Amino acid sequence: MDSIFSKTPVGIPLVEFSPLHLTVLALFVSFLIVTIVFKKRIQANPFLCKRLPLYLGFGCWAFELVFHVWSWYWSLDFIETLIPLQLCSISLLMTIWLVLSDSPKVFQFYYFFSWGAVLALLFPSISYSFPHVRFLGYFYCHSYIVWLNVYYLCVRQFKIETTAFRNLVIVMIPLAVAVRWIDLTFHYDYMFLSGPSATESPLNFLGDGMEYFFKLLGLALAGFYLLYLLAPKQRKTGSL
Repeated sequence: MDSIFSKTPVGIPLVEFSPLHLTVLALFVSFLIVTIVFKKRIQANPFLCKRLPLYLGFGCWAFELVFHVWSWYWSLDFIETLIPLQLCSISLLMTIWLVLSDSPKVFQFYYFFSWGAVLALLFPSISYSFPHVRFLGYFYCHSYIVWLNVYYLCVRQFKIETTAFRNLVIVMIPLAVAVRWIDLTFHYDYMFLSGPSATESPLNFLGDGMEYFFKLLGLALAGFYLLYLLAPKQRKTGSL
């Protein structure tokens, strides 16, 4: 039990692209492939098509609740982690909104925000290893965030509006500036806008200070624009 709920990592810490990490990524990719391959069978079952994201979401939201109880119990940055200002924390809240509302409007923003979880899966910012609850919750929640995006694209066949990127920029830039101010004021690092995580990632090559902030913001906008170009678009309809 200590190895599951301990305050500090027990055993060998998680290492990026170690056999354990690659195994988790392989399981995640396999589940994505299964979802895509059997999308027509899922679509043919209206009950399953509607309820599958909800059932898998229960596990994700339960893990998130356990994480906050665990961080509170051990006094591990409870307040900082409770405030949902990380990109993946925002995405996690949006999963609830998207699944319960089934709204294409919500998906316009979720589509972009959720891809941050891909980087979290590739470059995990934790050192806890299997079977610690932090390890299980971290990979389950981030996998669910990405899977839900793919599910709504492939199974539900949601599409992106032509104005989606413009609307994202209108929201994203003020949000980034506000979060950066919060980071500077309270010495936090939400969205990694003050600096990269302790683990190795491509963010380590962006410098530091305001140079790091502007490079990260520019890189994020460029990445979002690429995602916009790759996304299936809603066709414009016109009158004859």
